[in-house]
Amino acid sequence: MNTTTLKSWLQSHRWNEEAGVYETDNGNVTNFLSYKDMIHEAEQWASGWRKELGAGDSPFIALVWMDQSIYSLTSLFAVILAGGIPVPLHEYTVPDEVIRIVKWMEPDLIILPSSKLQHMGGELQLMDKCKRCHIIEIDGKDRWHIYGEPKVHLEREGISSQLNQTAIIFLSSGSTGLPKGIMLSDANMMANLRQIQSAVKLGAKDRVLLFKSLGYSSTFTGELLLAMFAGASIYLCSIRHPLELIRWVDKLQITYVCTVPALITALDKNRSWSFPSMGSLMKLLIIGGKSAHNTVESLLLRLPSTQIMLCYGLTEAAPRVCIFTLNDAPDKAGASGLPLDGVVLQIRDDSQEVEAGTTGEIYVQGPNVMLGYYKDEVRSKAVLTEHGLRTNDIGYVDDDGYLYVTGRVDNAMNVGGHTLYPEAIELVLSIHPMIDEVAVLSIEDVNWGERIIALVVCNPENIGEQELHSYCQHKLQPAQRPKEIVIVPTIPKTRSGKINRAVLKPLYLEVHHDKYVH
Repeated sequence: MNTTTLKSWLQSHRWNEEAGVYETDNGNVTNFLSYKDMIHEAEQWASGWRKELGAGDSPFIALVWMDQSIYSLTSLFAVILAGGIPVPLHEYTVPDEVIRIVKWMEPDLIILPSSKLQHMGGELQLMDKCKRCHIIEIDGKDRWHIYGEPKVHLEREGISSQLNQTAIIFLSSGSTGLPKGIMLSDANMMANLRQIQSAVKLGAKDRVLLFKSLGYSSTFTGELLLAMFAGASIYLCSIRHPLELIRWVDKLQITYVCTVPALITALDKNRSWSFPSMGSLMKLLIIGGKSAHNTVESLLLRLPSTQIMLCYGLTEAAPRVCIFTLNDAPDKAGASGLPLDGVVLQIRDDSQEVEAGTTGEIYVQGPNVMLGYYKDEVRSKAVLTEHGLRTNDIGYVDDDGYLYVTGRVDNAMNVGGHTLYPEAIELVLSIHPMIDEVAVLSIEDVNWGERIIALVVCNPENIGEQELHSYCQHKLQPAQRPKEIVIVPTIPKTRSGKINRAVLKPLYLEVHHDKYVH
């Protein structure tokens, strides 16, 4: 890959004509388009859009609806080929949220499939709420329609120079308020793609099961672009239950899966499947958080022919930072990886870099670090420091260079003078065979500063709290042990599947109001 932009790569790459994107329904292939034909169609769309929309002095911004379809991918690539900046929208984004994002970002285009446009109230209602946008309705192969009068692209004061370098903007998955717009350059994307392929080494014979939202940087770069670069094929699907992953891997003979710790934990605790049903799987990459070391060690035994890869990253780093293959270093089961080629890590306290083995905040330097946040210069300057990207993650690097992530700066709890992180306690509790999910929070305590509470989802539900407290006595340090364990039916999650920590304390206090009213 000698080109430097996504656009030039898409236009000049010699595509493997047999590889492409498969749409599936219930594990059955329903549609296929080769990468070559998809890019050709995207070029046709881009040409038509440019002709109807005219040209502006600055790059245009397009919100692109990303459902699990070939045409959402074609739309996104058409924006790039037309010289625009795509902003992928998750398919679960509700109409009111779309309107809020539009008013904040002021995009030039909104690109939606016909079904979603009708869900938004149709083009007239949407145009009334998004007055300066064009709307492009996608209605299958070679069918699209533009609504809106030709307009001059908006000059975005203060960020025009950054937009001239921006290849794509990803929206963060915050639990409240507007997301952050993370601006990534062509250099960021292409560097990270090379870095990931150097570690993962996908080949043309690989089959990639892609079921996470196409609105994530992780999915776009670490799965979609990676597969296209390697000449591997992609199978788009939806997974509603962990056992469906096993079924689709077996049925479609999938060789590469990228998934999150929650699904891996659920799979490991289920004993109804065996190795033959996952025998085609050559590589399993775990992203989006840390898995309990017992879980990944168990997977090594249950999937003897699969490379179990652990990873650390964040969208601001395009997104991968560290990867390693656990099979090659089974004693590093608690680690998050080794830095990718060209990535430099620093672990820092308030004033200086700390030694190996000492915990501090993780900083990242490398060609994959973002340009900044859209329309947020203050926050951009706060995280893009002279020492690199400030990640807000806490961890340490061991003597062998492996990164261990132990928590988040903003999740820190002060218990009896000890700084503790809920993620570390959750990892230990999640190992218990009867615990399906766990979330840890803290509330103010006169004696301890903060009091640790554990919310757990159990199977069976009638497990005794005393048994869980006894488990904590054996597995956790005294300061880490929850003072209270509450069995709950569900743990609140963000749309990206992570624990929604913003609502844990209000929900707990609502149930236990009388206990904490002074």
